[in-house]
Amino acid sequence: MPNKTTYPNKKMMEDIFKAKAEFRKERAKLPFEEKIKILVKLQQIAYEAALASGKREARTPWKLDID
Repeated sequence: MPNKTTYPNKKMMEDIFKAKAEFRKERAKLPFEEKIKILVKLQQIAYEAALASGKREARTPWKLDID
Protein backbone atom coordinates (compact mmCIF):
# COMPACT_ATOMS: atom_id res chain seq x y z
CA MET A 1 0.00 0.00 0.00
CA PRO A 2 1.61 3.28 -1.10
CA ASN A 3 2.21 5.98 1.48
CA LYS A 4 0.04 8.99 0.59
CA THR A 5 1.33 12.43 1.51
CA THR A 6 -1.29 14.67 3.02
CA TYR A 7 -0.91 18.33 2.17
CA PRO A 8 -2.33 20.94 4.52
CA ASN A 9 -5.40 22.72 3.30
CA LYS A 10 -6.06 26.46 3.59
CA LYS A 11 -8.02 26.12 6.86
CA MET A 12 -5.28 24.06 8.47
CA MET A 13 -2.64 26.62 7.46
CA GLU A 14 -4.76 29.48 8.82
CA ASP A 15 -5.09 27.62 12.13
CA ILE A 16 -1.34 27.08 12.30
CA PHE A 17 -0.55 30.73 11.62
CA LYS A 18 -3.17 31.87 14.14
CA ALA A 19 -1.72 29.58 16.82
CA LYS A 20 1.81 30.86 16.09
CA ALA A 21 0.63 34.46 16.37
CA GLU A 22 -1.08 33.74 19.70
CA PHE A 23 2.05 32.02 20.99
CA ARG A 24 4.15 35.06 20.07
CA LYS A 25 1.70 37.43 21.74
CA GLU A 26 1.81 35.41 24.94
CA ARG A 27 5.61 35.30 24.86
CA ALA A 28 5.74 39.06 24.33
CA LYS A 29 3.76 39.56 27.54
CA LEU A 30 6.35 37.74 29.65
CA PRO A 31 8.43 39.79 32.08
CA PHE A 32 11.91 40.73 30.89
CA GLU A 33 13.52 38.39 33.44
CA GLU A 34 11.60 35.41 32.05
CA LYS A 35 12.68 36.30 28.52
CA ILE A 36 16.32 36.34 29.64
CA LYS A 37 15.89 32.92 31.30
CA ILE A 38 14.52 31.55 28.03
CA LEU A 39 17.40 33.11 26.11
CA VAL A 40 20.01 31.52 28.39
CA LYS A 41 18.31 28.12 28.07
CA LEU A 42 18.39 28.43 24.28
CA GLN A 43 22.05 29.44 24.43
CA GLN A 44 22.78 26.31 26.48
CA ILE A 45 20.99 24.11 23.94
CA ALA A 46 22.92 25.73 21.07
CA TYR A 47 26.20 25.35 22.96
CA GLU A 48 25.63 21.66 23.63
CA ALA A 49 24.61 21.06 20.01
CA ALA A 50 27.72 22.84 18.75
CA LEU A 51 29.97 20.77 21.00
CA ALA A 52 28.22 17.55 19.99
CA SER A 53 28.71 18.36 16.31
CA GLY A 54 32.43 18.82 16.84
CA LYS A 55 32.66 22.59 16.58
CA ARG A 56 35.91 23.76 18.08
CA GLU A 57 34.72 27.24 18.93
CA ALA A 58 31.28 27.15 20.46
CA ARG A 59 29.93 30.31 22.04
CA THR A 60 29.54 29.74 25.73
CA PRO A 61 26.17 30.64 27.23
CA TRP A 62 25.86 33.61 29.54
CA LYS A 63 26.65 32.71 33.11
CA LEU A 64 23.78 34.18 35.10
CA ASP A 65 22.40 33.16 38.45
CA ILE A 66 18.95 32.04 37.29
CA ASP A 67 16.63 29.20 38.24
